[in-house]
Amino acid sequence: MNPSLLATFILTATLASRTFAAPVPLNGDIPVPPDHLRPGNPAVLSMTGTWRFKLEHGASPAVNGQLPASTNEAVDSFATTDLDEQEWKDIPVPANWEIEGFSRPTFQNRGKEASDDIGLYRRWVEVPASFAGQQVLWHFDGVYDGAEVFVNGQRAGYHESGFTAFDIDVTRALKPGQKSLFAIRVYKKTPSGTMDKGDFWCLGGIYRDNYLVALPSTHVDDMTIVTDLDAKYRNATLKTSVRIVGKSGSRFKVTGEVYGIDGTKLSMPAMRDGGTVGADGAGTVLLQAAVKAPKLWSAEKPNLYYVMLRLDSGGQTERIQERFGFRAV
Repeated sequence: MNPSLLATFILTATLASRTFAAPVPLNGDIPVPPDHLRPGNPAVLSMTGTWRFKLEHGASPAVNGQLPASTNEAVDSFATTDLDEQEWKDIPVPANWEIEGFSRPTFQNRGKEASDDIGLYRRWVEVPASFAGQQVLWHFDGVYDGAEVFVNGQRAGYHESGFTAFDIDVTRALKPGQKSLFAIRVYKKTPSGTMDKGDFWCLGGIYRDNYLVALPSTHVDDMTIVTDLDAKYRNATLKTSVRIVGKSGSRFKVTGEVYGIDGTKLSMPAMRDGGTVGADGAGTVLLQAAVKAPKLWSAEKPNLYYVMLRLDSGGQTERIQERFGFRAV
């Protein structure tokens, strides 16, 4: 393996980036359409809007097989709280900086002509006081291509791959109830970018939504839904594997219900299980129940359902939803 690519994979694990989205807590006790999940949700703070921007040139240190500086080393001046932004310009987020007129678009070319544009972003944001005492993740739906993330002058994480969503844990650097400085250095030239082969334009920037999400100390980290149909494709067994993360030794209980896409609760056996967070900070439970004659999903008839999970732990309650269809391939 190319040493620079190996360095990229190591730094992703080292600098607190993960390439998926933690489930957003539900603001209520009934399912909502996915596009209604974040607006008005007190656990979510949108980071879209006008940011300050400056264009530079260079490459991610990983191109030369080096990791970006660790979280304990000095932070570059662009991410410090006392920087003079007089020479900076406004840019909308999400957007590509080429489309906003800061540089010329470049075609997919990872040879000698690869773009070395670097975009520097800064924005002061008031963080809700209600985020105190919770784990706060900064979620990005897409940044092209490498993103080095800072909060209040502290390096929080690094991620590469312009087409994958990712989370950065920014809990320790935030100041709930006060304004915090959020800064990002975005590289177009990265070692993992050589793996993107295709016929397309390379446009840099924070080009998809990004937001903060506040999670209870013990919360649902991931879930996997399996719909086992019987031999006649009539009845099903719904299996939901739920991964819980939190402080080692924390006790938790998970209950699940299924709703139709119209919000009607299905009549079916209860799904519930409990456990303890392990020494690795995680625990997994399997919820399982029989479902009689569900409407099957197909391209012609895309019937969908919601599974609703309720997590209780330490006097805190979290509700999570996931949309799914009954199908066998």
